[in-house]
Amino acid sequence: MIKDYDAPRKNIGYMFMIIPKEATESVIGNDLINHSNKIQIIDQLGNIVYSTDSSEFGKKLSKSLWADVHATKHNGSIKKKDVQGKEMYISSYTSTYSNWTVVTYINIADTVKDLNTIKKSTILIGIFGIMASLLLTAFFSWSLSKPIRSLALRLSKIKRGNTLPHRGQANNREVEILYKSFNSMLNDLEETIKILSYKQIREEQAQLIAMKAQFQPHFLYNSLNTIYYNAIMEKQNKVAHMVLSLSDLLRYSIQPGSDFVALREDLEQLNRFIELQRYRYEDKLQVEINVEDALHHIPIMKLLLQPIVENAISHGLESVKGRPWIIQISITKEENLLQFVIEDNGIGMSEAEMKKALEFDRDRNELDEKILHTGVGLPNLQHRIKLIYGDQYGLHLSPSVLGGLKVQFNIPILINKMIGGLEDENNVSR
Repeated sequence: MIKDYDAPRKNIGYMFMIIPKEATESVIGNDLINHSNKIQIIDQLGNIVYSTDSSEFGKKLSKSLWADVHATKHNGSIKKKDVQGKEMYISSYTSTYSNWTVVTYINIADTVKDLNTIKKSTILIGIFGIMASLLLTAFFSWSLSKPIRSLALRLSKIKRGNTLPHRGQANNREVEILYKSFNSMLNDLEETIKILSYKQIREEQAQLIAMKAQFQPHFLYNSLNTIYYNAIMEKQNKVAHMVLSLSDLLRYSIQPGSDFVALREDLEQLNRFIELQRYRYEDKLQVEINVEDALHHIPIMKLLLQPIVENAISHGLESVKGRPWIIQISITKEENLLQFVIEDNGIGMSEAEMKKALEFDRDRNELDEKILHTGVGLPNLQHRIKLIYGDQYGLHLSPSVLGGLKVQFNIPILINKMIGGLEDENNVSR
């Protein structure tokens, strides 16, 4: 409406302003996310001159709603109102120049619906994540606990003698390491069992031989003493000396006590045996012993030298005719080892015979007289050396420069072995 300038109360006409809808939308924008929301432009009289809902063009805004939005004091505020049966958030802005109002309507239900959808989606994602985590945890726990339970079951079977290795396929690197460690432990365990079993068998064999050798000696000693005194009374000094040497030799061989004696004592035992052999073979038997006096106190395994010399006489020299029988014994010290070399000029042995001469049959129940003789032949001596000193020690046979057999071996010097009192004990028994 246009008023007269000179008479302000007089209306002289109307002026209309036409604004294209596109121009309005380009100014206020029309990027509403939800179509249930809308924007209105209302003139100073409460007429809707623009709405994102084109059906509202030209309509009058309700008085109650017009009162809430048409005031500059409400600019920028947000109110919750019921509009046409729908709860809405309303925000308005009234221009102080044109007195027009822009109103924005946001549908609460649709907005919350989106939020609820997001909330439900978040809850579902959380539940799915938890279930997936539980499934993965259960799977990995099963993949680890199952092989561990299997190994635990196998460990419980070991005490019943089941030492079979695990042949299964590992699911991961950690389990594979467990399987390898378990199988390695079983291999070590089996090897240890074999070593202990073999050692026990060797000890039982040695004990068996000792028991066979330890027949009741008192009757034999008494008989020898009777023969000795009768020989003295008959002035048979040579016979008496032979009986005394035999008595000492037997007493040393079968008397119970320590397995270790001083080297000097074993050499004395060897000399008794050689003396008795010389009564039989006279000057034909020549034995040369080279040993330093400083080595006489060193402890060695009892009855170490006699079996080798006896074997040399019985198998190497007795069939030799027309020349003296020579046996050379050399004992030296090299660092912490005693080195023994015994050589003869007998008939010697072939490679096969030398190999067989040291074989110890653990299953033999009866003593082989051709090999053992006194019960302590080369196979048994080899067995005793390994039993007492360890498997890395033992006899080595080879041809001798004298023409016969060469027997050599090393043993460690075990100073801590108790041999004190053995001489006194032997002297008392004599």
